[in-house]
Amino acid sequence: MLRAELLNAEGQPADVYGTGDEQMVRIHYHAKKRVNRPHFNVELLWATEDYVAAACSTRARDVVLNPIEGRGHVDLKIRSLLVEPNVYAWNITVSDGEQQLDALPKVRFVVNELQPIPGVFGLMHDWGQPVAVETTGAARRDDAREQAA
Repeated sequence: MLRAELLNAEGQPADVYGTGDEQMVRIHYHAKKRVNRPHFNVELLWATEDYVAAACSTRARDVVLNPIEGRGHVDLKIRSLLVEPNVYAWNITVSDGEQQLDALPKVRFVVNELQPIPGVFGLMHDWGQPVAVETTGAARRDDAREQAA
């Protein structure tokens, strides 16, 4: 049996977030027998269209989880919801590596605009300064003119 909680940066349950906010997807499980190699897959759905927009998978990231047995939870931390404002949902599944053990469809939440997202998704990124490998003759002349002025 799976159950999920969506938690904000303060660890409080929430179903409305702003663009760029942090989100914790806390997946509660009840494993009636020991699962030695559990795998969790969490798909982000564009809920209005049931379109899979992204996925977070322990298997795809080669994350080896400890065995699970009985009741417990595993957390997926989303560092920044850099998605356009819309209604979204998480589809959550757990498997033992061979077969799906349980699924929890459509854990819905809303993202409102706090910061503009140019496009559908934002990407966390940094720009570096230009690094000259070779200076052209024209660039050298321009540099010489600037220095002489």
